[in-house]
Amino acid sequence: MKRRFYVDGFILWRFSLFSHRKTNPGMGFRRLLIDLSRDMIDIMILKPRVYLETTVPSYLTGWPSRDIVRAAHQRITQEWWGRRHEYELFISQLVVRECQSGDPQAAATRLAALEGLPLLEQNDMVMTLARSLREQVPMPERATADALHIATATAHGMDYLLSWNCAHIANATLRGRIEMVCRNSGYEPPVICTPEALRGGYDDDRG
Repeated sequence: MKRRFYVDGFILWRFSLFSHRKTNPGMGFRRLLIDLSRDMIDIMILKPRVYLETTVPSYLTGWPSRDIVRAAHQRITQEWWGRRHEYELFISQLVVRECQSGDPQAAATRLAALEGLPLLEQNDMVMTLARSLREQVPMPERATADALHIATATAHGMDYLLSWNCAHIANATLRGRIEMVCRNSGYEPPVICTPEALRGGYDDDRG
């Protein structure tokens, strides 16, 4: 299932030219072409869409860890967050609920970082896919929320699912089974990775 539909650039350019000339009859043709070129660049450059799983805001806003590995992950997350404008970011109500748990001050900091990000609906399609993932991917019972994160990102056509949960989400040994279940359900799965793996720019080379 293709998640994005692209309008033929030439048809869009011709339509824009007609619209501009109709609404700006006195504009010179050279100026018109310059304005149209800028419009086309804005239209054609689509940012990759990224679903943020709860561990990302947790690592972003948490107190510096004494654990060397966790501290490195926190630093990487903070560096990635500084380039978040290169992506369209999304979360879900599940992310919000999970961020609300624990210490009230820490929860408030996590929620503040996510303020304004659009929420993806966890509808019937999401719930059905999550059920299939739980049944067909070897996850423990407590990983129900993890399956729901994967299903939400997949059903809504995200390009990436960003997570530091390497036990049940960003797990190379589970990736093949997760992708198989998603495709058998009619969806193209997102690339599931950590912020460390998504630091090389926003080229989406999957075709």
